[in-house]
Amino acid sequence: MAPFSAETSGPAPEGSLAQRWLEIDTFMMDMDGVLTNSYVLCYESGEVVRGLHSKDGFALQLASRLGYRLCVLSGGHAPAMEARFRRLGIGEVLMNVPYKLEAYTAYRERHGLQNAQILYIGDDVPDYEVMQQAGLAVAPADAAPDILQLADFITQHGGGRGCVREVIERTLKLQQRWYSPEALRW
Repeated sequence: MAPFSAETSGPAPEGSLAQRWLEIDTFMMDMDGVLTNSYVLCYESGEVVRGLHSKDGFALQLASRLGYRLCVLSGGHAPAMEARFRRLGIGEVLMNVPYKLEAYTAYRERHGLQNAQILYIGDDVPDYEVMQQAGLAVAPADAAPDILQLADFITQHGGGRGCVREVIERTLKLQQRWYSPEALRW
């Protein structure tokens, strides 16, 4: 876990984890196990239902209003979740992605980004290669063991339990943008 706090004052050492947080302008994340708690309710009708944490939603819409790029990258398919993500200001929702590294690379190139600008939150093996590339690799507290070992930062909260809020809040505080006027409204 990160050896610094969001309240650290003074300039961060070049190349340090704190300095890497300051370079982030893009949040990319998996859906199941990051934005959701990995539970999928399956009804007799065939309908599949997932849930989102409202505090994650607040942080996502704030980051969007502040001009951060947001992208969900998922192997799953959930039209209702996609609609919710769009309402929160997530610019790109990439579903049914069979190989995440290809989608990550295409997104990065399409937006002219360097890896250092991208924070990626993943929780399981399909996220592994993307996390190796991203400027900051983050894992929810309940991620798979291999992902926890790879992560630059492990959240205190689990997937679907506020881990996205924790990461966005930490980033915005370090960048001194959390208590902006935009944060005081939905």
